[in-house]
Amino acid sequence: MSDTQPAVPFARRLLSLAQENPDQVRWIGAVVGIFLLIYFLPAGTARFDNAVLEGIRLTHWYAQRACDPLPARRPS
Repeated sequence: MSDTQPAVPFARRLLSLAQENPDQVRWIGAVVGIFLLIYFLPAGTARFDNAVLEGIRLTHWYAQRACDPLPARRPS
């Protein structure tokens, strides 16, 4: 008995399913890609954490500046 025999039909079925459903394959690929991206983020390192916090602070500052009323114009 060989362990490689059942793998060949399974691989062929998997390929035929992928060819029949390309949209689902794209979705699964995107989910796996996003998972791997998040998994390998260097979270917990000081440099990464500081960069994220600075990005949040900069966004907060920009939102405050964007919501300020326009400065009053001086009459000429």
